[in-house]
Amino acid sequence: MTAAERRVRSATPMRRLTRSARATFGAVTPLTIRRARRDGVLLVAWVLLVALTGLLAIAVPRIVTGTVDEGARQAVAEAGPSADVTLLAAIGDPKSESTLVSAPDALEIAGDLVDRLPPALARVAGKTVTTTAQTDAFPVRRPAGTGSSPQPAAPLEARVALADLALMDSLQLVDGRLPEDTSGKASVEIIVSSDTAENESIGVGDTLVEPNASSRSLRFEVVGVVDVPDPVSGVDSFASIPGFREPMERPAQLGVVRTTITVLTTTGGIERIVPTLLEPIPATIRFGLVPDVFTADLVARVDREIRALSANSAELTAGSTTALRVSSTFADSLAEFPTRVSAALAQVSLLTSALLGVALTVVVLLSRLIVIRRRGELLLERARGASLASIAVRSLVETVPVALVALALSVGVARLLDPATPLLPSTLSWIVAGLAVASAVVQSVALARSVSGSKRQPANRGDRHEIAVRRRVRRFVIEAALVAIAAGALYSIRLRGLVTSGSSSVDPLLASAPLLVAVAITIVVLRVYPLVLRAIATLSRRTRGALGTLGAMQAERALAAVPVFALTLAVSLAVTGGLLVDSVRSGQLDASWQRIGADARITTTAPDADAEVTRLAESDGVTAVGSFDVLASTEVSGGPAFLSTTMLAIDDGYAGVVEQVSALGPDADPRPASKMRELATASVEGDPVPVVVTADLARRMVGADFVVRFDQERVPITVVGTEDRGPSGYLGGDFLYIDRATLADRLGLDLLPTTILVVGPGAESAATPLASDDNEVLTRSGFVTDRQGLALVGGVVNTMVLASGAVALLALFALIATVVATARVRARSFALLRTLGVRSGVGWWLALSELAPVVIASLVGGIVAGITSVLVIGPALGLSILAGGIGEPTLRISGLVVGGVAGAAVGVLAVALLVDVAVQRRNRVSEVLRVGETA
Repeated sequence: MTAAERRVRSATPMRRLTRSARATFGAVTPLTIRRARRDGVLLVAWVLLVALTGLLAIAVPRIVTGTVDEGARQAVAEAGPSADVTLLAAIGDPKSESTLVSAPDALEIAGDLVDRLPPALARVAGKTVTTTAQTDAFPVRRPAGTGSSPQPAAPLEARVALADLALMDSLQLVDGRLPEDTSGKASVEIIVSSDTAENESIGVGDTLVEPNASSRSLRFEVVGVVDVPDPVSGVDSFASIPGFREPMERPAQLGVVRTTITVLTTTGGIERIVPTLLEPIPATIRFGLVPDVFTADLVARVDREIRALSANSAELTAGSTTALRVSSTFADSLAEFPTRVSAALAQVSLLTSALLGVALTVVVLLSRLIVIRRRGELLLERARGASLASIAVRSLVETVPVALVALALSVGVARLLDPATPLLPSTLSWIVAGLAVASAVVQSVALARSVSGSKRQPANRGDRHEIAVRRRVRRFVIEAALVAIAAGALYSIRLRGLVTSGSSSVDPLLASAPLLVAVAITIVVLRVYPLVLRAIATLSRRTRGALGTLGAMQAERALAAVPVFALTLAVSLAVTGGLLVDSVRSGQLDASWQRIGADARITTTAPDADAEVTRLAESDGVTAVGSFDVLASTEVSGGPAFLSTTMLAIDDGYAGVVEQVSALGPDADPRPASKMRELATASVEGDPVPVVVTADLARRMVGADFVVRFDQERVPITVVGTEDRGPSGYLGGDFLYIDRATLADRLGLDLLPTTILVVGPGAESAATPLASDDNEVLTRSGFVTDRQGLALVGGVVNTMVLASGAVALLALFALIATVVATARVRARSFALLRTLGVRSGVGWWLALSELAPVVIASLVGGIVAGITSVLVIGPALGLSILAGGIGEPTLRISGLVVGGVAGAAVGVLAVALLVDVAVQRRNRVSEVLRVGETA
C-alpha cells in the first residue's frame, strides 16, 4: 500500500468534507473580482437588462391594478346616486309595535350609521347621511279669514315630510324662519318652497288644517318660505322628497284636479302627527358612496356586504328590535363592470406575459454571451480538476450580488416613477432575478460539462446511426408536443371564451398563449427556414469571389433557437398589440354609427322641433336630416296574433338618412330605402296605412288584417316592405315604420318628432348649438372621445404602447447580444478574407449575412404568430366591450401595423450592424491571425 493510499484511508470524514469544501469554494473571491474587472461592460449591460426586466415585473402588475381600480372608480362615478344605499324604516309609536322607530331615534340611527357599517362599506360610505320621512297625502284647507293670501283655486292635498339638519341647512331662507320644536304648541310649524308659495298663494303666517281638524286638533302653521338648491353634479339631495320643489297636480275622482304640496317640519312635528295617523310613516335613511376610494376588490366586497345587510340588518340598530330594510341598486348599476374588467385583463395579460417572456429570453441570451466569453477559463478550471459544483458555486457568487444590485436599481427607478411603490421588490421581480441567476449558473455548468466531458460512441456504424435516429425522433416528438400544446391552448381559449365569468384575475392559459404560439412558430421556422437558406446558399456559392460562399456559410449557421425565439416573440407581441389597438379603435368608430345612428342625434322635447329640422337641413355641410317620433311598446294585432313593437313615426327625410348612414357606417349596404320614401305618398283615405317593418316582424305578420292600437283608436295597416337598417344600437325591439303626417291625420293628433338625425361633414357643428334643456345632442366624435376616455380602455391602450416600446428595446438588446457573441468568429473570417485581398469595407457583409436570416426568420414567424393570435384569440377577448358596439368588432389585419413592425425590425437590424462595425474596428488583422480564437 502506498503512502498516498494510507493517507486517504486514514482521513476522517470531517477531513474529507473539508477538502471537498476547499475544492468547491476555494479561490472564489479572487476569481470573481478578476472576472468582474475584465467583463465590466458586459456585467453592466447584464445589470441594466435585469433591472429593466425587474422594473417591468414591478410596474406591469401595478399598471394593471391601477387600470382596473381606476375603472372601478369611474364605474361608481357613472352610477352616481343610483348606487346609493338606502335603509327603509317605519316611524311610529315603538310602544305599540316594537319594530317601529320614533323620529328622534331614526335620526340617532342615521347619526351612528357609518360607525356601524361593515368594513368595506364604512371605507367607501360618504360622510353625509340624510334622513327623510313623508306622510301620505291628505286634504287640507285654510280656515276662512286666516292668512294674508287669497285661497288656492284648486283643492289642496298636503304631504308632511321630515328633513334632517343637513337638508335643512342646505335651504336658503326667503321669508320667515325655519321650524322649531313644536312640543306644547297648538300647531305644527312647517316651511314651504318658494314655488309652492307662489303657485298656491301660501305665505308666512298662513294656517292649514284638515277638514276634520276639530277631532284631531291638528293645525299646520307656515313659518317660513325657502328656496331649494339645484342638484350639484347630478346629485339631488331632495330626490327622496318629491313635490317639495313645486306642487304637483293629479286628477281625482269625478274629474276634479287636486294640487298636492309637500311641506317640511321637524322631528317634533312628526311626533305630533304620528298619533293622528292609522299607518306608520315610511322613513328613508340614505348615504352615498365615494367613488375616489373604490378599488376593484372593494367593488366585490361592497356588493357582498350590501347583500348581507339586506338579509340581516340587526348590526346597524345596535341590537334593537327596530326593523330596517337595506336596499341598493349598486350591483345593478355596476353589472357591466366585472365583464369590462375581464375584457381589459384578457387583453393586458396577453401582452404583459409575452413582454416578460421576451425580457427573460434576452437575459438568457446576454448570460450566454458572458458564459461564452469565459469559455477558456472554464476549460482551464476543468483541466485542473475543478468539479461542476465548484463552477456552479463560483457562478452563483459572481451572479447573485449583481442580481441584487439590479433588483435595487429596478426598485429605485420604480419609486422614482411612482413614490407609492413598496421598498421591497415584488414577488414577480424576485422570480425574475432568480431566473436570471439560474440561467447564468446553468449555462456555465452546461458549457463546462460539454467542453470537457467525453461521450463514448459505438464502434459499429449501424449502432451510431440508430442512436442518431433515436435522437432525431426524440427531438421531433418533443417539438410536436409543444406545437400540439400551443394549438390546444388556442383552441381552448377560442372555445370557452375569457370574459363570461367576470373574473378580476389574470387568466393563466391566456397569459401563456403568446409564449406557446411563439415557441410553436419558432420550431416551424427552425425546421423550414434552413431549406430556404440552402437554396439561396446554392446560388450564392456560384458567384465569383469568396464573399458569396462565406456569406452562405454564415447564414446557414446563424439560426440559433434562443435568438430566433426572442425576436419572434418580440415581433409577435408588437403585431398582436398593434392589431388589437387598431381593431378596438376601428370598432369604436363603427360603434359610433351604431350607438348614435348618424353624425349627430338630437333627442328633443321642443315644441318647434319641426322648425329645427328645417333649419338643420339648410345648414352648411349637412347632407341629410331625418326625424321620427318613438312610440314604444305599440300593440299590433291581427287574427289570433298579438305583437308588441317599437313604432317609428318618420318624416320624408328619414329614408335619406338611412341610405347615407348605410353607405358610411360599418356595414356597407348600397340598397335604397325606396319603400320608406313611398310611405308618405302611398296612403289613401280609408285604406290601410302602409308601413315598413323589420324582416322578422314581417314573417309574423302574415295571413291576417293587422291594426295598430292607440288607446281606443284602431288604425289598419298593410306591410309594403321590409327594412332591417334600424336604430337597433340605441333603441330596442322590432321596428315598424309609418309616415308621421299620415298617422297624425288618422289619429287627429299633432305628432312632434322626438329624435332628429343629422348626417354630413357639417352635422356636428350644426347640431351642437341646439343643446338646451329641451334638446340633448349626441355626436359620433363625442361618443368616440368618451369611449376612449374610459379608464379600462385607456389603460389597455397605454399598456400596449408601453409593451411596444419595451419590446423594441429588448429586441435591440437581443440582436446586440447576438452580434457581440459571434464577433470573434467573424473577426477571424474577415482577417482571412483580408489576406486573400478582399477590401476592408466589406466587413459589414459578414454581420449582415449572419443577422439578416435571424431577423427575417423572426420577422416572418412573429408576423404569422401575431396574426394567428389575433384571429384565433381575438373573438374571446371581449373587444366589443371596449369598442362599445352592438356586436364584436371586425378584427383588422392592418398593413400599416405590419409594415410599421417590419420597418422597426429593419431599424433594429441597422443599429445592430453599426454596433458590429464599432466592435470590429478594435480588431487588427495581424493580431487576429496570430492569436486566433482569443481575439
